[in-house]
Amino acid sequence: MKKLAVSLALAAAAVAAPAAADQTVTTSVWLGPQHPVVSGGYQPFVDTVGSNEEAGLDFNLLLGGSLLGPKATLSGVRDGVADIGFVVMSYHPAEFPHGALFGDLAMRARGPYTTAAAVTELTMLHCAPCQDEFKRNGVVYTGSYSTTPYYIIAKKELTKPEDLKGLRMRTPGGAWDRWATAVGGVAVNVPASEVYEAISRNIVDVGLLPIGDFKSYNLFDVATHATMMSVGTFYSNITMALNPDFWGGLSPEQRRVILDNAALAVVGVADAYVKADVEAEATAREAGVQFVEPSEALVTQMNDFREKDLETVLQLARDRYKVEDPEALIKTFNELLDKYDGLFEGKRDDLPAMLAIVKQEIYDKVDVDSYGF
Repeated sequence: MKKLAVSLALAAAAVAAPAAADQTVTTSVWLGPQHPVVSGGYQPFVDTVGSNEEAGLDFNLLLGGSLLGPKATLSGVRDGVADIGFVVMSYHPAEFPHGALFGDLAMRARGPYTTAAAVTELTMLHCAPCQDEFKRNGVVYTGSYSTTPYYIIAKKELTKPEDLKGLRMRTPGGAWDRWATAVGGVAVNVPASEVYEAISRNIVDVGLLPIGDFKSYNLFDVATHATMMSVGTFYSNITMALNPDFWGGLSPEQRRVILDNAALAVVGVADAYVKADVEAEATAREAGVQFVEPSEALVTQMNDFREKDLETVLQLARDRYKVEDPEALIKTFNELLDKYDGLFEGKRDDLPAMLAIVKQEIYDKVDVDSYGF
């Protein structure tokens, strides 16, 4: 009788006990809440996945470098300081030689949607050495975004090649460094989040950035001109890098929920960049920023540099980064750019349609039981 009473009491306690709390996911981004990486990627991702009751994941989204800075995020994710973080591969060329190659190809990119989807498919589905790099460095790759085109942002009008001689130019590295040198400038590598201070304190004369960063970093307070010549896009990144222990500790169902929504960190961020450019240009014009066209000579110089630099890219990939057969990788990348140009045709104003395409073409093909292990 006593055994029955104890059994009934335990059963009652089990019924009365509250459901297990959601697993807290520490998520670190060194950018602010208005930046496209956050507004278009991280925030909708954590809102969507965090509201999925079956996933049981509760996100602690830490912004503005409050947990990890730009260069510390890689080691922070690897060491479990954060479960998810935004990693810029071009800040770590020795660790990510294929990421360095993507950085060197920045000036050969196309629109942000096409480029983001193409580099993500290439990296996730067609580049085993890329996956090996991620494993060696203690991160799980889930996609890359692409910015809108970078332009020349400065305190004065710069439209001719000779205008750029001797200027200190903020670049994200790679091909931009070589172009800065080619026009007689000096490349200075500082994170985008530090450009406001760098320009205001005359550490740099020029920032190579998307127009949307006028708003993201209040650059209209320190810059007066933007030269509207594209100098490439940035996509050498892991928008959401996951700690392997965190990833491995999830159930297959939880991993599937994450991948089902990972396209937000690819085309979602690209879409936010496009919208941010439109809004920021309007705001910057109201603030008195002058948007000027490049001279024919500057455009010609850029086009000539882009073509001549391809051989340098291949040589660096082979000799410095030890990438095997970079020509084949670039060929696949170009084919994927063509593929997504076609798939996104007529749909670039329809974010849900583009998200569905990327999910179908990339994430639905990933085996959650083996990927990242």
